[in-house]
Amino acid sequence: MMGGDIIAESNYGQGTIFTVTIPVTAGNEENLHLSDKEQDTITMSAPDAKILVTDDNEFNLRVTSGLLNLMEINTETAISGFKAIELIKENDYDIVFMDHMMPEMDGIETVHKIRAMGGKYEKLIIIALTANAIKGAREMFIDNSFDDFLSKPIDINEMREMVKRYLPHDKLKITVSKDGTQSSSAIEDEIRSKSISTFVKENRNAFMEMTKALSSQDIKTAHRIAHTIKSSAGYLDKKKLQEVAGSLEESFKDGIANHTPQQLRIFQNELSAALFEYETRLKNSEEEKQEIVILTDLEKTILLDELEPLLKRDDFGAAKYVDKLRTISGMEDLAEAIDEYDFAGALAILKEIKSANV
Repeated sequence: MMGGDIIAESNYGQGTIFTVTIPVTAGNEENLHLSDKEQDTITMSAPDAKILVTDDNEFNLRVTSGLLNLMEINTETAISGFKAIELIKENDYDIVFMDHMMPEMDGIETVHKIRAMGGKYEKLIIIALTANAIKGAREMFIDNSFDDFLSKPIDINEMREMVKRYLPHDKLKITVSKDGTQSSSAIEDEIRSKSISTFVKENRNAFMEMTKALSSQDIKTAHRIAHTIKSSAGYLDKKKLQEVAGSLEESFKDGIANHTPQQLRIFQNELSAALFEYETRLKNSEEEKQEIVILTDLEKTILLDELEPLLKRDDFGAAKYVDKLRTISGMEDLAEAIDEYDFAGALAILKEIKSANV
């Protein structure tokens, strides 16, 4: 009667799981009343949604896309404001998440250019992502043609509420299951693990790059490095690193370096400690890898056919395949290229593998 589905899955000796899926519309959302016990098993999904995430930092792209994937939303990503505008012209998105601080063209400039295109672009939902959630931030972003903002590090519950508020109601589904069919915490752990790997790769040389920028009076670059690490450290719950990076960011404000040598020393120590901890964890994880398996040509073709369109559009969803590819004979280089976000290189490797199978 409400346009949903009821599914029963039975396994001998284990019992039966009943799953109810109800599309959320403006008319029935408020009428969905559940007991506290039932609320623990509610999941929200939007598999038909089309969302773009824009951020110049690959760590943030991975985290934001991963959190949206928890809602079964396959995102597209843009590494700059220029790329975002290009994709927006080619696609109809339900929501665009736009980082505030980006080099060359920041989020505010990007949004102004999008709105200036007129027509449907004036009504496109654009939500700012910012690590500077100061008092009055929401009003500032709305005054600059955003629809809303999310502070970083992003909280999954705030992300859900934002999607629920702005996504067309006919694309939202609420699933109620007596027994959770999917462990969100397990997926969040996986996102966190991959984010740690990204953090290490992106920030091994961050302190050296910051000191080099400062020595050449490139305060803008030093400011961007501090801002990026502040955001990443917040998500990874490295509060001391987040604090000192934020302090440096403030010291580099307005293109003037007002930092102290002590700030730099503390920043170096905290960043080095985090990198050492995470590199040790990644090394231990690497040693626990599964044995390499061999696929048939048909199995390889099916896998590569799934992956190829993701690489062609620089979709960070390709990163989901990395762990699997690393366990397959002949796919190690492809996995490494994807893990480095070298999608063009990965696509070339993929085509070589496919041609070798012909």
